[in-house]
Amino acid sequence: MPFSPVKNIEQQILQTFTVSRQFLDKQLTQLGNHIRALFYEYGITIPRSKIALKGALTERNDLPEVLLPLVNVLKAQYQQIEQSLNKVTKNLELLVSQNEQCQRVIALEGVGVLGAAGLPPANAVSTVLLRKVK
Repeated sequence: MPFSPVKNIEQQILQTFTVSRQFLDKQLTQLGNHIRALFYEYGITIPRSKIALKGALTERNDLPEVLLPLVNVLKAQYQQIEQSLNKVTKNLELLVSQNEQCQRVIALEGVGVLGAAGLPPANAVSTVLLRKVK
């Protein structure tokens, strides 16, 4: 069984931010789907976009009055997760911009900030180069 190389602290930090960002993104999607399902139970359909969901949460709708406090709680939670996701993304972009190895990977065509942060640290450049050659 081959062992993976030990990560340095900078690589661990990048991995922590990447995994945490993925977690928050997944939470945001789950909550958005939950809110859409709640509205659908009452005959209100919301298209699959963040803009449509935000619009439905701010507009007056045909939900029973007793559900409005719950909708407000879900709306506040959605906004909080979205703000947290944006903060983590900005921090990750800052870390990637300061990482020499990530900058070399970003210089390649088709690789962005999130892609560079998510590549395995030891083989990041060689993996992308091999794909480019094939």
